[in-house]
Amino acid sequence: MDIEEKSTKRRVFRCHVIGPKGAGKTVFCRSFIGRTIEDIDKMTRKQFIPYTINSVQVKSDVKHLLIHEVDVCSQNELLSNQEKTADVICLLYDSSNPNSFAYCADIYLRYFNRTKVPCLFVATKTGKYTKDQNYEYQPEDFCREHQLPKPQYFSNADIGNPSADVFFQLATMATFPHLKKLYFAKDTYAHLFSLAAVGGIVALFGFLWIKSTRG
Repeated sequence: MDIEEKSTKRRVFRCHVIGPKGAGKTVFCRSFIGRTIEDIDKMTRKQFIPYTINSVQVKSDVKHLLIHEVDVCSQNELLSNQEKTADVICLLYDSSNPNSFAYCADIYLRYFNRTKVPCLFVATKTGKYTKDQNYEYQPEDFCREHQLPKPQYFSNADIGNPSADVFFQLATMATFPHLKKLYFAKDTYAHLFSLAAVGGIVALFGFLWIKSTRG
């Protein structure tokens, strides 16, 4: 591991995928090698291996991301030292389950808060089934509070797609861990720009309304 380094010539990076039961970890990990839900349903217990590896283009280099599905049975079960050590951590939660995000938030605060390991929250089962989470913060607010990149979405359209944007982001974060704060800053600037744009539109309408009433 060379988390401290600002650049690396390494080609292989390790990502742990951690999340509650039912969040879709197996589907997410197998999608990285192009497996569909139908393919996964046909797998026997003997065929299941908690690791998948594939290539991702990061800038002009080809990187290999080794994804490990961490099997944690309960929120009280402790992560091993090996499970806490990676180049990037993916915290996967089910956006249709209002209690799912709390599990990932607790894992982050317990093991990865204020560490140098880049972390990315990923929401599965997005769309019309998305529900507010039963937690002190909603996912985007939590990430903003802890200076993390905003949650990424893994939709049904991404299942079986090894080129999904989320895999590119995980590989990029693993390759450039020193840019951890920059990922947050990029999202923050986009958020502020959006607020400024809305504020400008409101101000313009206010100006036009005042002008029309005076005219």
